Amino acid sequence: MATAALTIPAGQSVSNATSLASSEVTALIAPPGWTQGIRLAFLLSPDNTSFYPMSELDSDLIFTIPVVPGSWMPVASTLFPKNVWLKIQAGDPSAPVTQTSNQVFTLVTV
Repeated sequence: MATAALTIPAGQSVSNATSLASSEVTALIAPPGWTQGIRLAFLLSPDNTSFYPMSELDSDLIFTIPVVPGSWMPVASTLFPKNVWLKIQAGDPSAPVTQTSNQVFTLVTV
């Protein structure tokens, strides 16, 4: 098991990128200071240059999840492909939510 920090800096809505390489994401740990009600979107990239929001498979909606502050959120092993780069975004890409303080999520992989 390994972890990686995804930090959404104060004044921003998008985190740094992390490589999933050959890792399988098993969980995401939310920071205790996260604002309840702000959903989280996922941005993926094949090259760590151009990032694309993850959409729902059977609709024209961007995939977002609710976040409970300070919680362990299990992730289905098939949600994120291996060998891509991942960023997280506060809010939907069409309505990003700028953070007032650094928000550090922990990505848990195996």
